[in-house]
Amino acid sequence: MVPKRKKLFPTDIGMLVTDFLLEHFKQVMDYGFTASVEKEFDEIANGKMGWQEMLGEFYHPFHEVVLQTRETAARVTGERVLGTDPASGRTLLVRLGRFGPLVQIGARDDGQEQKFASLRPGQSLETISLDEALKLFELPKKMSLSNGVEIILGVGRFGPYMKVGEKYHSIPKGTDLLAISEDEAEAMLQAINSAPQFPIEIGTYEGENLLVNKGRFGPYVKFGNLFVSLPKGADPLTFTREEAIPLIIAKLETEKQNTIKTFEEDKTLQILNGKYGPYISFGKKNAPIPKGKKPEEITFDEAMQLVKEAPAKKPAARKKK
Repeated sequence: MVPKRKKLFPTDIGMLVTDFLLEHFKQVMDYGFTASVEKEFDEIANGKMGWQEMLGEFYHPFHEVVLQTRETAARVTGERVLGTDPASGRTLLVRLGRFGPLVQIGARDDGQEQKFASLRPGQSLETISLDEALKLFELPKKMSLSNGVEIILGVGRFGPYMKVGEKYHSIPKGTDLLAISEDEAEAMLQAINSAPQFPIEIGTYEGENLLVNKGRFGPYVKFGNLFVSLPKGADPLTFTREEAIPLIIAKLETEKQNTIKTFEEDKTLQILNGKYGPYISFGKKNAPIPKGKKPEEITFDEAMQLVKEAPAKKPAARKKK
């Protein structure tokens, strides 16, 4: 759901998911089902019904529906044909893709490579017109500014961007790239060039440079191989060495307390105390401690063998927007 003027409006994904549930899970989506469940909860609370009986009556039929749906239901895409692309004569359609709603030129079975363009903010699979969809293929667009600089404006996986040479710069979400004038593009580029460039060096500590940078999870200070998040509300542009050092000391102390053993043969091989107990850490691989084995007694060779046998870390699943 997307908030809009203090109201909630369903997204394309929300509408497709709702339609899918209504088609395949009518019992759960029925308002009467919610009312009957609440009534049964009251009876359980009053001792008139056993919770095992209530769950059994619901779970087994529901589980069968889930299994059947997984086997037979087609993937929901919300595909809708808008018409024909005048330039190529190929089918133009909208559908839900891996990274959100998109416009597509060319059907999958026409033997040619398809072209794609993401929908702009405020556009919907259900309401976008053929003319609006065709305009999306005007991106990315090239512009030659008055100072001789050539730029490219487009929309990528992480939102709208401006490309200057080989460098990409993010620009505010919701910017109408098709309506940007040359003067507006120049002002935007000037703002980008005048903004402080990260990482920012703020001094040294114990012979190591201290660098303030912005990461995926917010601003941080880098000290050697240590990354320390800045406190909430701290301005990375004005963060100082004096503010960074106490944070680094505290982080080093925490890591020291969590370190059970560091191997002299290779100091990157460690036995650490984690959330779920001790484990072996080596680079990007972690290995569990065998049951009955004391972490302090594990030798270097044993630790390396356990790391070697440990499965590689799976990449984190991308969240659907």
